[in-house]
Amino acid sequence: MESEARKLKAGPTDDIKNMILERFADAALELTWKRAKWHIGLEYGLIDCEGRPMSVWANRLIVEAKRAYSNARRLHLQAEKMQQMWVSHGRGNKFRAEEFPLQQPTKKCSSAELAKGPVAKF
Repeated sequence: MESEARKLKAGPTDDIKNMILERFADAALELTWKRAKWHIGLEYGLIDCEGRPMSVWANRLIVEAKRAYSNARRLHLQAEKMQQMWVSHGRGNKFRAEEFPLQQPTKKCSSAELAKGPVAKF
């Protein structure tokens, strides 16, 4: 009975927490961590006017938000880098794997082998 009551109490808090973490992940596309922490932290009352967490819960949430922000920022920067590499080569749809270090083929394949697709070897 008590565990069910705890789950009911935790439900809305978890939704709010997830919403705040999503806001930090979205902010990674546009803002630095410092600005995101200020804007979102002040908006949701996580930090005071000096940038310190308002509570222990807020401090834990800021630590999780930093992790979400960092992951989203890393993915965003990797995507930008790949897009710049794509555009700088000016190939359009003529993709050549040997020009991109992450896509190096291990051997030359015939068109018949490519049509079969990858084969798992156990």
